Amino acid sequence: MKVLNFSECVKSGNDTYDFMQAIRKCKQEKYDKIVFPKSVYEIDTVYCEQRNLNVTNHGINGPKRIALLIEEMQGVEIDFCGSKIVTHGIINPVVIRNSRNVTLKNLYLDNPETMVMQTVVEDGEDDWIKVKICSGGEQFFVKNEMLYCAYNQEDLYVLLSSMIEFNGVTGEIERGTADNPIGHPLELKYEKTDDGYIIIRRVKRIPPIGNYILIRGYCRAGSGIFIENSEKIELKNVNVHACYGMGFVVQFSKDITFDSCGTRRIGNRMYTAGADATHFVGCQGDIKVRNCYFEGQFDDALNIHGMYLGVTHRLSNYKLLVKQMHYQATGLPIIGRGDELQAVSIFNHLPFAKKTVKDVEYLNDQIMEVEFEEEITDIPLGDLLENLTKTANLTFEKNIVKDNRARGLLLAGKGKTKIIDNYFHTAGIAIMFEAEIGWWFEAGATADVIISGNKFDNCQTSNGGWGNYVIEYVPRDETVEDEYFHGSVKITDNEFITNHGMLARFNNIREVVLDNNLIKNAAEPKVFVYHLGMITTQKGVKVLK
Repeated sequence: MKVLNFSECVKSGNDTYDFMQAIRKCKQEKYDKIVFPKSVYEIDTVYCEQRNLNVTNHGINGPKRIALLIEEMQGVEIDFCGSKIVTHGIINPVVIRNSRNVTLKNLYLDNPETMVMQTVVEDGEDDWIKVKICSGGEQFFVKNEMLYCAYNQEDLYVLLSSMIEFNGVTGEIERGTADNPIGHPLELKYEKTDDGYIIIRRVKRIPPIGNYILIRGYCRAGSGIFIENSEKIELKNVNVHACYGMGFVVQFSKDITFDSCGTRRIGNRMYTAGADATHFVGCQGDIKVRNCYFEGQFDDALNIHGMYLGVTHRLSNYKLLVKQMHYQATGLPIIGRGDELQAVSIFNHLPFAKKTVKDVEYLNDQIMEVEFEEEITDIPLGDLLENLTKTANLTFEKNIVKDNRARGLLLAGKGKTKIIDNYFHTAGIAIMFEAEIGWWFEAGATADVIISGNKFDNCQTSNGGWGNYVIEYVPRDETVEDEYFHGSVKITDNEFITNHGMLARFNNIREVVLDNNLIKNAAEPKVFVYHLGMITTQKGVKVLK
């Protein structure tokens, strides 16, 4: 094995520039491995490489600064030996593009300023509270009793998007709360003191003293790790302490493995990633997430899905104009030559035709001209297309999901799905099945799901803020007799600890098996069903329609 040691490379004294030179040397001289000695590497975005990136669900496409760019590389291992990369400003710290057989390991990412201010409640009465700034306060300022968050050094700023409350003792989302637990941040009044406090007035609720209030200026300006158009990529012990957007984003890639990765808090900081911990779009092969630890992120631990595309114009009997429907999904290469697409009814989401792509031209970042091998006269304008080729199997095994905003998993993948031997402690739904056409247009009816050996420890404690059940299937707009959106789900040998007893809602599924689960604390555990083909349930669980 040919190994390149970063310590032996010519150094400029600038970590950012030296990273770039080391990766180039590895590619040019065909090294099998790069070793970065354990250290804290400080990244100055001024010296970063730059690429035009369209990152799904982030909404800010175009030029992106990148600290570590792994591009068009094959058969290489990159070992950071437990190092930390600290970034400052808006950046995508690590990007893997157009690569194959790459392993990235033993790396921690942190960004101390990601448009989040953490405060702790020290006093409060009637309709005001006094909070002490713990971190992130440098980005926030008060003007005319309004609180703003600075976007960059050019004095651009954003309004506040939301607040989240964490329990000061347990570190979990304060039970019974969801978004904006003291009122919407734009309706409150603020006074920032010189000694590091903020007085917040017009609050609707006084939180317990010692609880943390996190105030956010919403901006998914960059993910932690971004992977696209790559195959056989393995991340081992790669962890994100803080980033602007999602922790790990993988799009249009094949055979991806995360082992012992995660979003991990440091110190008394309650938050990690600014959105989902992991997000997979249009992937193929096998997605494996094992032995990982997800906490403190501002959205779900994992979301896997495809994309619904709108049919807007028929140009001929073989050609359509197709639109990417959500503004945060523009510029994505969702369709390729040879892909099999499925036409889906906009009303009931059920498929009614399959077609093969002969050619596709991207007219801009939203509109595609798609030519098919078969006639497409049976596809009405206004209905949707879904890519059947770009879909993956998912194994989510031996992971910990806890103390984060919103839910655990969002599953919308047609491949075989295994959720095995995990621990969930989520403020919202632990496992949610959702493919919808009302906002995100995230596609994917599940076909074969196994949920086994998991522990659901007091999930859904937000009192309906992020759902009402531990496991939930979101309803379709319409149903068709004897036809079902989802295939099969088997929920066996799990442990549910829940006071509310709302185990699951099953909707529009061909087959449900609920058996041999241990249910604690619930006096009358219940499942709610609607439009099911068949359900097998265990003794003691009440089924309600």
